Amino acid sequence: MIFWKVDSPQKLTERLEYFKEWAIEHWNWDKPLTWEPKPYSEKRSLSANALMHCWFREMAEHFSQKGNHLTEAQAKELMKYKFLGTQDKVIGQTVIPDQLRSTSNLTSGDMKQFLDQMQAWCADHGLNLSNPVDSEYARWCKEHG
Repeated sequence: MIFWKVDSPQKLTERLEYFKEWAIEHWNWDKPLTWEPKPYSEKRSLSANALMHCWFREMAEHFSQKGNHLTEAQAKELMKYKFLGTQDKVIGQTVIPDQLRSTSNLTSGDMKQFLDQMQAWCADHGLNLSNPVDSEYARWCKEHG
């Protein structure tokens, strides 16, 4: 995903020129191009990413101990499938349909929602995931309920 962050009126003209150059050079004009202004959101943090991977380990251990072998990678794929869904990926002129969405492009708000969904799903399946009191996720939960 490509985007141009504009944080002042002075940078707007410059960013519009970058967008124009990119579109002319890279866009496949067989299809229309959309432009969607929206508020900028920070990407997920390293802290939230680390907690997510800790939870995948906890899931793998929990379900494997119960006789349902699950690796960390499989736990990640399962959670992405259940809660993030799929999207078509475009590589050059090739469209690869129905690929699992990546967690790397989640905003901090999207990441919190994903972690909330994982935590609820695991609780429904007998696993209470760890949540260190000093984690960013614990802070999010305290701030946003």
